[in-house]
Amino acid sequence: GLYAVSGEYKSKALEKGVKLNDFIHIIPRPFMQETKMVNGKKWNKFLLNLLRIETVSSALDKIGNIMKNDIQNTIYNNDFARNPKHIAKIKNGDNKPLIDTGKMVNSVEYKVII
Repeated sequence: GLYAVSGEYKSKALEKGVKLNDFIHIIPRPFMQETKMVNGKKWNKFLLNLLRIETVSSALDKIGNIMKNDIQNTIYNNDFARNPKHIAKIKNGDNKPLIDTGKMVNSVEYKVII
């Protein structure tokens, strides 16, 4: 989809010799949907088994941690579409979508709210 480019990102791009418009196209990389498709049944089965032996809070905490790890593994192990050359240039030549800076993969978290 098309996304607005912040002034800060435009400035960073200019420093690298790349002039950006007000909007850029970002390639979809549906890592959460993909992770759910691959692991959803496992998560359901595991949670049902946990609820037989754990408190609800403990079971949800354990399944949350498993889901987090599965999402991070999807990010690390998939060959997502590469960034266009001008975006890779802005990112210092890195072209490993979702892991090039570590910000995305390290932002995956969960929180149990009961």
